[in-house]
Amino acid sequence: MDFTYLALLALLLLILPPLYNLLLHPLRSFPGPLLNRISPFPYALLLPTGRAPQHIHRLHEKYGPVVRIAPNHLSFTDARAWRDIYGLHSPPGSIEKVEKVENHKAPIWYRSLLSDEDGHDLLNAPEEKHMRLRKALAVGFADRQLKAQEGRIQRWVGLFVRQLGEKVGPSGGVVNMVSWMNWVILDIVAELVFAEPFGCIEGEREPFFVEMFGEMLKPGVVLVAMQYVGLAWMVPYILKWVGGRKALVAMKTELERLLRRRIARGDVVQDLFEEVLKHREEWGMSVEELAGTAHIVVTAASETTPTALSGITHLLLQNPDKMEKLKQEIRSSFRDAEEITMAAVSRLTYLQASIQESLRMFPPATHGMVREAATGGAIVAGHFVPPGTLIECQIYSMNHNSAHWNEPFSFQPERFLYRLGEGEKPTGRTDNLTAFQPFQHGPRDCIGRNLAHAEMRLIIARLFFHFDLAPAGDEDWLEKQKAYFLRSKTPLNVRVTPVVHDG
Repeated sequence: MDFTYLALLALLLLILPPLYNLLLHPLRSFPGPLLNRISPFPYALLLPTGRAPQHIHRLHEKYGPVVRIAPNHLSFTDARAWRDIYGLHSPPGSIEKVEKVENHKAPIWYRSLLSDEDGHDLLNAPEEKHMRLRKALAVGFADRQLKAQEGRIQRWVGLFVRQLGEKVGPSGGVVNMVSWMNWVILDIVAELVFAEPFGCIEGEREPFFVEMFGEMLKPGVVLVAMQYVGLAWMVPYILKWVGGRKALVAMKTELERLLRRRIARGDVVQDLFEEVLKHREEWGMSVEELAGTAHIVVTAASETTPTALSGITHLLLQNPDKMEKLKQEIRSSFRDAEEITMAAVSRLTYLQASIQESLRMFPPATHGMVREAATGGAIVAGHFVPPGTLIECQIYSMNHNSAHWNEPFSFQPERFLYRLGEGEKPTGRTDNLTAFQPFQHGPRDCIGRNLAHAEMRLIIARLFFHFDLAPAGDEDWLEKQKAYFLRSKTPLNVRVTPVVHDG
């Protein structure tokens, strides 16, 4: 009798949550696969595969612009969702003028292996602290400040070109382009934050903590998956002993050491942290807080811009007609390397269009920018979303959605040329460029977008001015890249041959 009672109770406990999710849950009317609507397990099991973006893209193609990918989680590909999810908005139904609110970052995603437990970083800081940190950093990332930093950026791009040329020799050779892109970006960002490089290009290796970062991505997403299935209570214990967390602590310790060394030297240079260091006591910012933000800047630099540079290199190699068009634009615009300045490359429209198209096809961050609908709920792309609902724009799905793009899996820089002021306005069905937000949207968009664009334009222009590139295998490189929080990057082997310019 007792056994029968316990068995029935266990059965009810198993059946009731799925029945509630299917029949009574506030999101019951939103479309999606049956298993995803009734249980978090399908989505939780999908995340560690590294193939979540492609799978969710297929769901959007089947179910439409909003999909219930877990019982309390909605994914959107309607372009209006960028503003509605990530921008500031008035609470639904409010008549009087009230202060606008934002949908906060979902703790289930941002309390992870990669987060700062103390909230000492730009990524995870609460709203008030985030505004203070962002204001402090905005000066260093402004266009006028980037112009002042150009000489230092150019020095490392020049070293990148020289070292690459020495590596392959006059007759050329094969290199792993992912590593070289990592090295140049890491040295640039170290120079602009700590006033000294990491020595990546000269040593042809990354700092120890960056080497370990890639190993932290999958464990981080596993911890997110655990929280979806009710195992959040285990996360604090796992964080104490998981190896990746130790690497994160080691990274922050090293970055704090570099910051303290810069402060002790009294360096006064125009860079990303000059304004922050000048006012850090006035703004009440500790060295630990600055180190947390430096960690986010270095991590973002080492994982996003090099990924984008590797992506555009691969896409150009797989589309030789586009590569030839880009080489022609670059080599016909400059007689020697000294003419390749940040201002000059910003006028190369096909270069800019190629970068935009590569960011569309191969976004460094593919998913995981999850928000929690604010108190009072939110209106997202015309749908009322109850408070506490997890909501996001899936970047990969948005960028490959056939409702937004003609031939979404075809590399066509030309689709961006008209917006850049070149060519005639397209006729017939056009691409929905408002769906393209590679640096996110709203008050928490990427503060480093101007620096990232400047670096990408300069590096690609110098690379194709000095070298001819050809594939060395890895034709399916794009398809092999798995996505967790960010991309995991396998080697991209490229044959690099120096070009001799007249004069």
